[in-house]
Amino acid sequence: PQTEEVEGFLPGESIFFRAWDYVTDTEWEFVYADFSGGPTAWRPGSESIVSISCSDEFSAPNESMIPEFYSLSNAYPNPFNSTTNIEYTLPITGHLYIGVYDISGREVAIIVNQAIPAGRYTATWNGAGATSGVYLIMMKANGFNAVRKVTLVR
Repeated sequence: PQTEEVEGFLPGESIFFRAWDYVTDTEWEFVYADFSGGPTAWRPGSESIVSISCSDEFSAPNESMIPEFYSLSNAYPNPFNSTTNIEYTLPITGHLYIGVYDISGREVAIIVNQAIPAGRYTATWNGAGATSGVYLIMMKANGFNAVRKVTLVR
């Protein structure tokens, strides 16, 4: 049997790209949603090859993409088996620290510990070397502090 759905891009949909920095184990998500005609427009039912070029230099984000406040979202999935995603926002450029602590307060992983431009980000914690249990994800940036609880299940 066939479905009535056509695979591929459909009008009104956005396309998501993800870039991963293996040094900091940080993932960035980019959304391409400008399909407003012209020679580079994406057409329903068409196929395209996308080339993405990345560098170690950050470019200034579009003003509308800069969040208004700091945030550390709940990690997902939670509970998790091997990896969990950590979403966070920074309204201004500055030093960011995100670390993972066991329930006794011992640091078990450093997710980010560097200067980061303002923006929205997703990082991944791979708990491969950790045992089952409850962990705390701590974020510190420019006076902002937040903690979220995650549970690793083996």
